[in-house]
Amino acid sequence: MFYGVDGEHGNDSNSGIVTVISENPLIVDWTNAWKTIQKAFNDVLPCNTVLIRGNTDNSERLIYDENLATKRNTNLNILWSEDYEDYTLYGEGIKLVGVGDKPVLKNNSGSYVIDISHNGYVCENIEFNNLDTSNNYLFFGSFKQNWFFIDCVFNAKNRGFYYYNHCNNWNFINCVHNSETNNAYGIFYGSINRAWNWILFKDCETN
Repeated sequence: MFYGVDGEHGNDSNSGIVTVISENPLIVDWTNAWKTIQKAFNDVLPCNTVLIRGNTDNSERLIYDENLATKRNTNLNILWSEDYEDYTLYGEGIKLVGVGDKPVLKNNSGSYVIDISHNGYVCENIEFNNLDTSNNYLFFGSFKQNWFFIDCVFNAKNRGFYYYNHCNNWNFINCVHNSETNNAYGIFYGSINRAWNWILFKDCETN
């Protein structure tokens, strides 16, 4: 079963369950999709996949301007595992997959795109963007682990990721990191005594 978000025609009162018509290429029936990604964060239990529509009917990029915050949505200790090029993910989160062109996630009204409070999320084929705002960071959180970003693009105006305490096992596979400024914090920011542990960049590009 797949859940889906369609920023053009979706409705948060829908069931959110979408039908995959074809896997290659990926074609989705978005009839019952939600409108917002936050609705998916709120309602989808761990170990499920959320498909995010990336194009409008006119083939324009879909932009999701939301103040996102992760959720766990269960008191059970549910763990899942999935192999990403020999790296195994264990976590309590969900998998977000952009369909078509990369959907753009941004937040014009807050300090960051996603407030990360949980472990084990996967983001695939998504663009994260704060170039049009005065926001400092794309992501914010602490003591979080087992996040995977695959085929994603990060466009940061000042700083990309900000974590004020230890974060472990963050993995970036075939991603592009773009920083508008040349300051020292284009990708990550944090103090020396609040270390990051095990950050993997594989086949990535920085600009």
